[in-house]
Parts: sequence; C-alpha cells; structure tokens
Amino acid sequence: MVKVELIESDSYSRKLVMFYILILLDVVGNSYSYFTELGTPGSIKYTSTGDLYFALAIFGIQIFLLVMTTCWVFYLICRTFLFRFGLLGILCREFKLLFSSIPVNILLFLAEKGLRYYLLVAVEDTISIWDNPAYVIVFWVRSVFMVYYYLLLVETSFDLGDPQYYKPHKWLAM
Repeated sequence: MVKVELIESDSYSRKLVMFYILILLDVVGNSYSYFTELGTPGSIKYTSTGDLYFALAIFGIQIFLLVMTTCWVFYLICRTFLFRFGLLGILCREFKLLFSSIPVNILLFLAEKGLRYYLLVAVEDTISIWDNPAYVIVFWVRSVFMVYYYLLLVETSFDLGDPQYYKPHKWLAM
C-alpha cells in the first residue's frame, strides 16, 4: 500500500491566515493610495520630489503585495497531488478561472496605476483627475474586477482545503 501524504490542517490554517492578511493589506494599500492626498487641492499633485518618492514607495509596496499574493496562491497549490506529480493540465483545468484572472489583475493594476501616476505627474491636479473619463473607466473596471478577484482568491483557498486535492484516487482515474 502506498502512503500518500496529506496536508496537515494546522499548517494549512497558518498558510490561510497569512494569505488573508496579505489580501487585507492589499485592500488597505489600494484604498490608501486612492484617498491619500499629498498636495493641496487645486495644485499639481507632486510638486516636490518628496511627494513623488512617497507616492512611488506606496506604488512599490502595492506591487510587492500583488506579487506576494500571487506567489502565495502558488504556495497554497504546491502541496496538492496534482502539482506534486506534474498533472498541471488537470490543475489548470480545475483552477482555470484563477489562472486566467491573475494576469488580468496584474494588467489592470499596471494600467490603472500607470494612468493615475501619468495624469498626476504630467497633466492634472488632484481633483480634476476624477473628471478624466479614461481614468474613471479604468478605475471602475479595475475596482469591480478586484472585488471578483478577491472573492475568487477566498473561494479558491476554501476549495484547496478539500482533501480530494491531496489524494490520488480521483485524479488517477481520469
């Protein structure tokens, strides 16, 4: 009889708690970057280099959290039977929404933040950026997608707690 290692519940719980903390930090970082004002209303946003460096530091933290959240998804998946034994086609089929949403989330993040920083540095002031229809559309598309993406991450983390992903019986019969 072949012994199959199952994931330990306490280690998976710790991974989930850290994953949820990363998601929470990502939400807080996004909210902070939208609603913090470094300049006075009606003036150019980044008039000093200190303001620009602070905004770029927040942007860097958001990129770090985005990368960490994405890596943590793969960290949760790496103990599954499908991943450990190279059944990546089946793994991709099981989590196709997740694997297709990750690059979309990254592209929307880069598009929205890039447009925001371009408009704030080169063109507009802190108030009139919200009058720019291109930015408002990208902002809302990304905001709606982020709600879907975070819900998908939470749902996937619950799905990965199912013991079927750690046992070979279901997957070898395919």
